[in-house]
Amino acid sequence: MPEEPVVEPIELIAGRLWRLGVPGRKQSNRRALVFVHGFTGDADGTWKADGLDSFPGLLATDAELQDYDVFLFQYATSFFFPPEINNIVNQLEFALEQHLSGHSLVFVAHSMGGLICMRYVLRQLENAARLRVVGLLTYGTPMSGVEWIKYATLVLRLTAVKIPVVSWISGLFTRNRQLENMKVGGEFIDRLNSQWVLRVLNGGYPSIPANLRTWLPTRVVTGNDDWVVPEVSARGFYGDIDWIPVDKGHIAMIKPASRSDEVYQIASNFIKQCGAWIGPTSALKLREQADNIWSLHKRRRIANWTFELNFHGREAPPGSLFGLPGHGAFVVRECSYTRLLDSQVLKFGFAFGSIATDTLWNDQFLFLHRVMFRGLSKAEAAKVIAELRALLHDPLNAWQKLFDELRVTVGTGPEAVELTPGTPVAVDDGIICSLEVPKTFIGREERVKVSFRSLLPLNIRHYRIWFPWLCESFSATATFERSVAFLAAGQAMRGTVEAQVTEEAFGKIRFNSPDLILPGSYLQLEWRFSAEEPE
Repeated sequence: MPEEPVVEPIELIAGRLWRLGVPGRKQSNRRALVFVHGFTGDADGTWKADGLDSFPGLLATDAELQDYDVFLFQYATSFFFPPEINNIVNQLEFALEQHLSGHSLVFVAHSMGGLICMRYVLRQLENAARLRVVGLLTYGTPMSGVEWIKYATLVLRLTAVKIPVVSWISGLFTRNRQLENMKVGGEFIDRLNSQWVLRVLNGGYPSIPANLRTWLPTRVVTGNDDWVVPEVSARGFYGDIDWIPVDKGHIAMIKPASRSDEVYQIASNFIKQCGAWIGPTSALKLREQADNIWSLHKRRRIANWTFELNFHGREAPPGSLFGLPGHGAFVVRECSYTRLLDSQVLKFGFAFGSIATDTLWNDQFLFLHRVMFRGLSKAEAAKVIAELRALLHDPLNAWQKLFDELRVTVGTGPEAVELTPGTPVAVDDGIICSLEVPKTFIGREERVKVSFRSLLPLNIRHYRIWFPWLCESFSATATFERSVAFLAAGQAMRGTVEAQVTEEAFGKIRFNSPDLILPGSYLQLEWRFSAEEPE
């Protein structure tokens, strides 16, 4: 076995920060391991046992981790008048900005060092600063504080009543700001815990802006023989996925004898995982998208949507009130679903163009027949738009031309009620009518059913089935009465849902999904009618 290279600490900030230099290896990585010792420890002795290589040294010379540079951070700590943790965080922040401003950081921390690293992460988030920390590995960190500080303080105070020298020592001990920071129920620990849960644990609370929280890979190691920091505190908020107990005490757990040592392998595996992690910037963008999806749970939900539609592909017979030149009949034989009725007014209507449809749409709508102009030339679209706008000048006539045989029912069985459409009202590039729901249905989940005939311009050869709400279970059938030379179905579903598409016959397609479909998803039909068949 080749002899291990001897690492050489290179001092970057006097008494504060060192980089471990490895002979024969160029160190210009953009990934860094930063070791942070604990209470009364130091950057050197904390991490190694007598006659053995140090924990940082083993990692620095590991051939599998050569894409990381290793750094040691040191701060003042003792039983007598040490600086408080927030002051140490200031020193850590300065050191990292001075010498590791372009690095991705993985913290390896022991005991109180873990609290320092946690507070550093929180400060970056609170200040909306760019977070470069991509991993936190803690050994015996008192995330929930330590009780023995309370007991030791009490014993010293009681003993000091009889022994003057102990009284002096008791005064020093009880005024130790680092011990005070680590006390169970203390102000520092309580605030650290609440902010960590708010901003970091499981990605933080969705109610907080995404740039003020993060999803941070974390591994917590506890010692079965650790009497200094009990398991319940060292484990903190983390479950079995992120927690590993070892058969070592508080000091031994950060002094691995070799790379075969369990505590070393925990670190090595975690560091490799951090290297493969997408990083805080991408994680932030991913989290924003995940939050957007999760926020949909507040949206309206419908269930068991059944949708049957026919495309006639021919103009209405001359002389009928219903129909327009250049438009073919579009028939919804059934559009039914279960929904909560929380308003006494429901709406139904027609709109053309994306701006109008997006502006008009709200949760009161039962159905909005949307005509979009994708695929048409500017001239073709302008002609159709001009004709429809002219039609809307007379809302009643427009309604008779655009809709026929509209029927809306609420409820099922003997309780079913047919709703009467109100007077149509023209709006910008659209027309709507309101329907009044009986008060007995308000606050109940009921089945609603809509059927009608409407129009679709014959030069538009596509149609989207749009999901405006959460939809649990869906089936649709689209049938073309006129012969088609070409018919294709596509889908753009948000999330992992995929609708099953079945061509039951030429000119008839069925869609089906038992899953929860997210708002913004849609199914699309595209076709071309046979040229030889007259319109």
